[in-house]
Amino acid sequence: MRSPPLIKPDISYESSYYPALRKLIAHVVQQEGPIAESQLGNRIARAHGFQRSGSRIHNRVMHLACNQHHVVSDGGATPFVWNDQNAAAKGVPARFPASEDHIRQIKDIAKAELKSAGSKDPAEIARLFAVRRLTSTARARIESALADE
Repeated sequence: MRSPPLIKPDISYESSYYPALRKLIAHVVQQEGPIAESQLGNRIARAHGFQRSGSRIHNRVMHLACNQHHVVSDGGATPFVWNDQNAAAKGVPARFPASEDHIRQIKDIAKAELKSAGSKDPAEIARLFAVRRLTSTARARIESALADE
């Protein structure tokens, strides 16, 4: 596994930094893909010492991500970034949280991942992903993932 590229927050807005930013995006997508668009922007922002991604960072990250990765909506509110189209076609194993820091909201988990959780019960799937409260919106997303053929 390659290590992430050298991060330089002071020049992160310059076009000369785009190659390094592309490598960082690729590293995050390779490690965490499929990753929700909003989560990718936040990972890149935090790597540069920012608390979250504002519209400037988000737009730059997604512009670069769209040019080198497969970005697709799975019917939810946010698109997901996959390494490439082949990865999206193959699907993905469920990645259950290893710690509190790795817990994602249901909206930030790709339907393909929800479907591969190994259960047909929405409440059980939510529990496996450490979701504390199964809202009607989250239940509907899980049920939709299970219904996708």
